Amino acid sequence: MSLLIISPFFYQETAARAIQVRKLYEGLSETSIKFYLATHARSNHKIISQDNIIKLSTKNYWYDKPFDGPVKQNLSLLIKFITKKNITTILTVSSPVYSSFLGLYLKQHLKNLNLISYFSDPLPNCIQPAPYFQGYLSNFSRIKGEIQMSGIREVLNISDRIIVPSINTINYMEKKYNMNLKLKTGIIPHIGGKLP
Repeated sequence: MSLLIISPFFYQETAARAIQVRKLYEGLSETSIKFYLATHARSNHKIISQDNIIKLSTKNYWYDKPFDGPVKQNLSLLIKFITKKNITTILTVSSPVYSSFLGLYLKQHLKNLNLISYFSDPLPNCIQPAPYFQGYLSNFSRIKGEIQMSGIREVLNISDRIIVPSINTINYMEKKYNMNLKLKTGIIPHIGGKLP
């Protein structure tokens, strides 16, 4: 098995997702699994192993036009890399929501890939309960939310496995999307630890 993790957040960042991905990266380092990480190229990253890192564009991926600019560039970059390295499985880490959409587009282009989608929160933001989502600010944000919901529904359908931090998360997403997801869902509680 060879694995590509797609996560905008990584080392030196203190967000929960950055810590989770770093712990996953360190854990995989102790196995025989060949793995790579696609993440933002940031100057303050102290990357563990440069050879295993693919640097993604830091510009917006999804919010308005999904295939404009950086999305198209990153998708093309990842397709070439996956093909060259014979990667069999991708793991997307969301939020942010565009990580899931990159996984969706990769699976659509490379149908033999196994897609594992990790959701640290119910997505997109517009399905989250108050106080996390306070309502739409404009008609544009409503349309964007509807487009993102449609995209996440596709992600949930096409994913081979889904990972969430709790049974409550998957129950909530099943209710919001009117889908039965438990058979392909695994639960990994939030993990953390002190940054060095």
